[in-house]
Amino acid sequence: MNQFIDNYQDAHEEHAYVFSKDKSLIHVEGTPTSIFFSGVSDDQLKDSVIIHNHPQDGEFIGGSFSDADLKLLLEKQPAELYAIDEQFIYRVWYTGDEKKFDQELWQSGFNKAIDLRLAEGRWGTLDEKHDIMQVLAKDWSGIHYGRQRISEKGS
Repeated sequence: MNQFIDNYQDAHEEHAYVFSKDKSLIHVEGTPTSIFFSGVSDDQLKDSVIIHNHPQDGEFIGGSFSDADLKLLLEKQPAELYAIDEQFIYRVWYTGDEKKFDQELWQSGFNKAIDLRLAEGRWGTLDEKHDIMQVLAKDWSGIHYGRQRISEKGS
């Protein structure tokens, strides 16, 4: 994790390390807003640990997981998925039975997160994706989620 953070925390495009269940390390390079695992087999992704970065995009931090990240988690079934940005390490894993991404549930989580932000007077604060993930971890059986500041890693 530390090596990945050192190498890619400030990168302008997405990068990923896939640690497959057979202990091989696969490096994948993407664009400033996306990463594609087309060169990695489903067998290599299943039960793997994936670490990837979310680059800062202008004034916005990279933030937590996107709907594409959750789709990858459910459909390709890595054991754990991590994302890093300039401030945080985000972690999600799934222990449920459903293996298809539910766009309606994602949208419901998004709507609840926005409602919470408005009710708490936090509209316009950074990382709405973190709020969405917190809602989904409560509402979507089997989703487990957390984040920590990068300065707290290892403590």
